[in-house]
Amino acid sequence: KENTIAFSAYSNKTRAYTSGDADISVMKDGSFGVVGYKNSDNNIYLGSTTKATEQVWDETKKAWDYNNENEKKYWPSGSMDFFAYFPYSDNGATFATTKTTDPVMTIKSDDGNQDILFSYIKNRTQTDIVHLYFYHALSKIKSVEIQVAAPDIEVSVSNIEILNSYTKGNIKVDNTGVATYSDGTTPRSLDFSPAKTINSQTAEENRVLFDNDENAYHFATNTTEQ
Repeated sequence: KENTIAFSAYSNKTRAYTSGDADISVMKDGSFGVVGYKNSDNNIYLGSTTKATEQVWDETKKAWDYNNENEKKYWPSGSMDFFAYFPYSDNGATFATTKTTDPVMTIKSDDGNQDILFSYIKNRTQTDIVHLYFYHALSKIKSVEIQVAAPDIEVSVSNIEILNSYTKGNIKVDNTGVATYSDGTTPRSLDFSPAKTINSQTAEENRVLFDNDENAYHFATNTTEQ
C-alpha cells in the first residue's frame, strides 16, 4: 500500500480570488483528474487516453484518494511525469498515448463560465505524495466600464462582445506543461436586460457594465492556431 502513487493538490493564486474562482476549498468540494507517464518508455501508465483517474478529498483522512480503488497504480521503477486538471469529468479531457506526442492533455472547455485549472509535474520518482500545483488556464476580465464625456449624451448598452476571445473550445497542454487554446466556438458576450444606461447630465460619469463577479472566463484566440 505504501507504494501506491498518491497526490496532494494546491491552487496557485495567480489573481485575486472572486466569486466563482476555484481555490483549494472549491477543489475539495469537487474532484480532479490525473494521468501519469513513465519516462522509461514515455507511455501512459496511470489513467488512460480517454479517462484520467479521479481524485476526491477524504475529510476523515485529510487527504486526496482515488475515487475508484481499481484505478490505483504502484510506483514503477524510474521517474514519471504527471498531468492533471480540475474540475474532473469523465469526458472532460483526453490524453496522448505517449508524452512525446503533443498535445499531451486536451481539456474541453464546454461550459463557457467555468474556472479551469491544470497542473504539470515532471521527473518524480517514488515518493509518499506527489504535490500537484494547479494554475488557472483561463483569463478573467476585471471589469468593463462606460464613460460619457460629451454633454447632453445618453448611452444605452444592451450587449457587449469581447473580440478575439472565446468561452468554449480546447485547452491543450504540451509535454513541457505549456497551455495553448484552439477550436474556439463561442465569443465572450454579455446581454443586459434591461439595457444599462448612463446620462452625461447626471453626476454619474462612469458606469460598470460588469465586473469580475460576473465570472466572465475566456481564452484569447490570437494564436497561430486561430
